[in-house]
Amino acid sequence: MNTSEDNRRIASQIQADLKKIGVEITIREVDWAAYIAGVSGTPAHPGQAQMFRFGWYLDYPDADAILRPLLSSSNWGPAGNFGRYKNPEFDALVDRALSLTDPKERAELYRKAEKIAVMDDAVWIFLNYYESRTLYKPYVKGVVLSPLGEFRLPLERLSIVRDAS
Repeated sequence: MNTSEDNRRIASQIQADLKKIGVEITIREVDWAAYIAGVSGTPAHPGQAQMFRFGWYLDYPDADAILRPLLSSSNWGPAGNFGRYKNPEFDALVDRALSLTDPKERAELYRKAEKIAVMDDAVWIFLNYYESRTLYKPYVKGVVLSPLGEFRLPLERLSIVRDAS
């Protein structure tokens, strides 16, 4: 795991939970550079980490922003598919979806691909989903909420308009 108090707490809880079912794991805490090297490895060889925690935020509102970078066999190892998942049916679906322009057709193919990788093959174990809440004063105008989260607010639209009275 990479160094942080939150990561340490989560890793310790996972270690305790696995111990209850007879699985012993050793937690190795390293800086970010060592962490990335440990999980990504090289194109030819996996990293040293046999199990790791990883998070991802959408860059843009499209299923391809998660499925392709993290699970396509074309992104093996350091390119993003750190777990080295490979399923030709999954790859064919995401490749076909990327070539389509009809949003409904694309969504259907991504749903099928997601079912294969996430549900059938269970390549990931989901621990949590981060959420945040942000308060805005009534005089902050132009707030346009984004499904991508507070870090994707179009700041150029914001203004502060205080009552002159």
